[in-house]
Amino acid sequence: MNLCLREYLRDPDVDLVLLEYAINDPPFLVPQMINEPRKSFEQLIRKLLRLPRRPAVVLLNLFRWFSESSVGADQRPSDTYYFTNAEAQFFEFATYYGLPLVSLKAAVYHHMVAGTRGFQVDTLRYLTRRNDSADKEALFYEDPMHPSGLTGHRVISELIAGLLLSVARGLVTRPWRPSEEEQIAAALPAHMIPDNYDTDLDICLMGENFRASAVDVQGFEWLNEGRSPLAPKWGYTATVPNASIAFTISHSATTNETARHVQASVLVILAYLRSYENMGVAAVSCSGGCVCGEAASRVPADGGGGGGVRLEVGGQGQRRG
Repeated sequence: MNLCLREYLRDPDVDLVLLEYAINDPPFLVPQMINEPRKSFEQLIRKLLRLPRRPAVVLLNLFRWFSESSVGADQRPSDTYYFTNAEAQFFEFATYYGLPLVSLKAAVYHHMVAGTRGFQVDTLRYLTRRNDSADKEALFYEDPMHPSGLTGHRVISELIAGLLLSVARGLVTRPWRPSEEEQIAAALPAHMIPDNYDTDLDICLMGENFRASAVDVQGFEWLNEGRSPLAPKWGYTATVPNASIAFTISHSATTNETARHVQASVLVILAYLRSYENMGVAAVSCSGGCVCGEAASRVPADGGGGGGVRLEVGGQGQRRG
């Protein structure tokens, strides 16, 4: 999301942004905080806070009761613990940048333990949908990852509404002051994480832009594998061994702050779906001004103006890129 913010937030003229990463981000990274996922999260926060209207950014921390994100049919995943998510570290960002934080687990965990109707976690809603007599408003989760619409999502919406109502009541008792307007316009503090820096010229190739970057396609097809017209999933798909595809990537000069950084070369991330069964194994190689793997850490600060990435499929099965 950090690199692709402009693709997802097409209209930057916003007043409120809800940022949810706690349910997916790994909680126990080493070293703590000083790592790429947390650096990227801080970069995203700063980009949002610097949008034209200086929006309010709220950390909406969701919670996953179950330890597995997916299980086999008719199986219930095992339980996790209250502390096994990234919320504790996200609290540091909230206090450092003065952001409101909404904690789902603080609101629902004890209700889940007690088995309160609407918060029950003894099974999953999708496992009971064929049972017409099942209580539609008993279970909190639709699947191991996502809350159910009539229960979990309703609680989340109520927490957000509660925050907005609390702010509205506060403005009645203490109206907005000119000094607070000045604080919003003030420059952001230095980065909380050492050796972190802002990036303003990120390039995110998605959809037709990504398709156009492919220059040598052997055995891959451009397909939409989304199940719903409202949620398309366009990408290159290969179903045979020895298929290959090459992309060309170019970039221009980065910002002054980035250029002064020891790792000023542009980061390239190749995303692929891994949620399907019977997937093959692919090798990624680089050419031109692009380097992969351990060699990437030795790129000089003025590292090259572009390069190429090649993906080659080996073994049996499928690779979806």
